[in-house]
Amino acid sequence: MVIARAGVPIARLVGWQAPAQPVAAPGAMLGQIKLADDFNAPRDGLFEALK
Repeated sequence: MVIARAGVPIARLVGWQAPAQPVAAPGAMLGQIKLADDFNAPRDGLFEALK
């Protein structure tokens, strides 16, 4: 189906299709991602640089 305004097509409606690759379940990558020990450490001078 095509939606038109003043005879000019502006949109085409198509049926929904499921994604080809499903989204992984929450927690599926458990143990596969490592964060550095200082990941959440404060960064000296970061906020002063943004002033």
